[in-house]
Amino acid sequence: MATRPAVKPRIQSVARAASVLNAIARSPAGLTAQELSAATGLSRATTYHLVQTLVAVGYIASGPEHRYRLAVGVSPLVEAFGRHVVPQDLVPLAQSLAQRTGETAYVAAREGADLVLLCSVPGHHQVSVSISPVGPIDHGHARASGKLLLAFAPDDARERYLAAHPLTRMTKATITNRDQLLTELERIRQAGWACDLEEFHDGVCCFAAPLAGGAAPYALVLSAPKARFEAHRDEYLDAVFRTAAAWQ
Repeated sequence: MATRPAVKPRIQSVARAASVLNAIARSPAGLTAQELSAATGLSRATTYHLVQTLVAVGYIASGPEHRYRLAVGVSPLVEAFGRHVVPQDLVPLAQSLAQRTGETAYVAAREGADLVLLCSVPGHHQVSVSISPVGPIDHGHARASGKLLLAFAPDDARERYLAAHPLTRMTKATITNRDQLLTELERIRQAGWACDLEEFHDGVCCFAAPLAGGAAPYALVLSAPKARFEAHRDEYLDAVFRTAAAWQ
């Protein structure tokens, strides 16, 4: 997977519009123009003009309480993401793992010093972990996928990620001490797999295994409610390993 070039944007207005879209995409319920200005660091006047332009081209729309959300105009970009960014042989892996276990499965990747969710497939149990949105992975230190990708990352990429992302406490089980996290990452490298035992969400546990034994920057992940995870722990770990081993 190619990393993003570390160059400054050449066209400032395009970079600013992208920052507005990214801020809206990260928000759970959209943002007002004032909130967008604060989130992007742009002046209110600049934010207003960018918002009106993005509305005009159909990329965003105003919703309740004048909050701007992504609109149907971005659908071709969303559809193209699967074709242009996600390697087509990765989606069947998540589908196979979800079908084999009935649990939610997904594939995550490391792109340089960034972590991203490439695809997510829901489980078929009546009570399952909801699928996560495709895109950047927040709080990788608290996730099986993030810990595994960081464990197998080159030292410089791992250090850049840790320097840019604080070890925020998500639950009482989250590792928030750097030395403890580095010890956990070493354990993961030795074991060849990672787990998240309610470290990101209470009541949710995950297993993650690397593809190509860690030589490729991808992780195959299973996510399940705690009770079912504990009841099928060995079975689920074996399923993750077997499915990951099928990738060539």
